[in-house]
Amino acid sequence: MARKSLIVSNYQELQKLNRRYLNVQSKLEKARSGIIQRKLKEYLDDLKEEMGWRFLDLGEYEKGLALYKSLSWETRGEAKYNGMVRAFVEMEYYDEARRLLEKGLKEFPESYVLWVARGVLDQRLGYNLESLKCFQFALRYAPEGHSEALFDVASALSELGDHGKALRVLRGLVKRHPEEPRFLVGLAACSLDTGYPGDAVKCYQMAKKLDTPPRVSIKDFVVLTMKWA
Repeated sequence: MARKSLIVSNYQELQKLNRRYLNVQSKLEKARSGIIQRKLKEYLDDLKEEMGWRFLDLGEYEKGLALYKSLSWETRGEAKYNGMVRAFVEMEYYDEARRLLEKGLKEFPESYVLWVARGVLDQRLGYNLESLKCFQFALRYAPEGHSEALFDVASALSELGDHGKALRVLRGLVKRHPEEPRFLVGLAACSLDTGYPGDAVKCYQMAKKLDTPPRVSIKDFVVLTMKWA
């Protein structure tokens, strides 16, 4: 039910973004001032970037990829690399994703999002030690308040079997961001791996109570409850 609600919400937001896009496009066609035209074009790129990411969230990878491909390399290079790489990874075009990432990181060597994307690709391919290094590297360039790479560090540590360190990282994340369902779900999974099924169930319960529903399957929750019992 939560998954269905999330999909509906994303499609509704896409409809709003598309209406906004068409409205801005109409204004651009009528604009005569160069300054106004430039600002409207920038806004259109903002909308294309946001719509592209939502399409990727919904699994409509070709549509998301098409929107990212339409972005300017000159003004949106980093975002374009990131969106296209994500689409390629999701479509399992790993060679294309790697080539694009190598090119992107040469151009943007201090890009937080591209180092995270490189780590995700390595993790997808089973290169867990390499992915951990990428996520740790990303942390050097993390904007204030961004904890995605730290969550990914915990994930990589867990994949490498270092559940104790992963657990400490996840507990710190949940302490700083108790409103984030994904961190709670990650902590639940790691708690189960380290022999704390009771803590795992509590984390899942906390995540399910939040306004933004996490992608928690009923099957996983039942298994956790049975192990706790």
